[in-house]
This record gives sequence, C-alpha cells and structure tokens, in this order.
Amino acid sequence: MIQNNRELKKEILTMVVGDIVSSSSLTVKFGAFDAEKTLEWFVHRVDQQAKTHQARFLKFWGDGFIAAFSSPKEAVIFAIELKNQLANPDFEGRPLQIIIAIHTSNVAIASTSYGKEIFGSGVAYAAHLESVGKPGEIIISETARNFIDEIAGTQVVAGGESTVKQLGSVKIFKLVASGELTK
Repeated sequence: MIQNNRELKKEILTMVVGDIVSSSSLTVKFGAFDAEKTLEWFVHRVDQQAKTHQARFLKFWGDGFIAAFSSPKEAVIFAIELKNQLANPDFEGRPLQIIIAIHTSNVAIASTSYGKEIFGSGVAYAAHLESVGKPGEIIISETARNFIDEIAGTQVVAGGESTVKQLGSVKIFKLVASGELTK
C-alpha cells in the first residue's frame, strides 16, 4: 500500500534488468543447498556492483533483479562489470551466465510500507526486453541507446528488429565491451 503522506514521484531513470540463465537447473545439478549458496553469491555481487555504481533502486525476485540509475552511463558500466564478474567462476568454480536489458524511461517511484517501489510502462518494457536476449548478452532499447554517451571500451551494435512480448516489434541494440572501460 502506498503511504498516504508520501507523493508519487516521476523521474527519468535507466533500468537494468537481469536474469540468471537456466537457474532452475542449478538445483537439479548441484542440489538445493549449493543452488541457494550460488544465488546468495549472485545477490551479493549484484548488490556490491549496484552500490559501486550508485543505483537509486535495487530489487530482487528469484534469480532476477532490477536496478535503476540516474545516469545511463553508470547503468551501462554496472551491466558490463556485473556480467564480467559473474562470468568468472563463483565460490564453487561455476560461472553464471546472465541476460541483461537496459532501458531509459519515465518511471513512478512510491514509498510503500515495504520500502521504495518503481513502476510504470518503462519498468515493464525493460523486463520484456530482457526476454529477447541470449545468454551473455546485454540488450539495449532504442531509447536507452539515445541517452548513452560514447563510453570508451564499449561498442553498441544494431540488433535489428525483434518481436517482444506485449510490445510488438521493437528495435534493439547490443552492447559489446571491447576493452578496458573508461569511467
């Protein structure tokens, strides 16, 4: 429930949505205890990177997350560094593959009795956009692409048109890290 004494705020934020590829198979492959420890490791890494890159908002659900940033540049660097960190073996020697989507949009921020929440069509757009990615990819919406300054060490390549659930046909871009990032 939205707290009555708080206003609903609207801001333009860059959302980063991520999801572990085939996380349900972790339990089958490694057992419930190891799968849970791997997810704890994942949550810790995401949280650590979100703090480093000054995320305004971070929320987890199952094996996924959404983080929101005031700076599209910080969102991109967060996504690349997180992807690279998760590709390195975890505490058990297993790398995690992740799919990430980045979208910039006007969102609503509300204080609830459970903390801050963000919502709106831009949040849904980012979540649906992530569904067209392949393991290891960072997908960027056309809107986010327009906000991203050139970041040394990265390249944005056209990904063509893709049919996205509940959005129809949309232009997508893929972010490729081609060297050391310059912050």
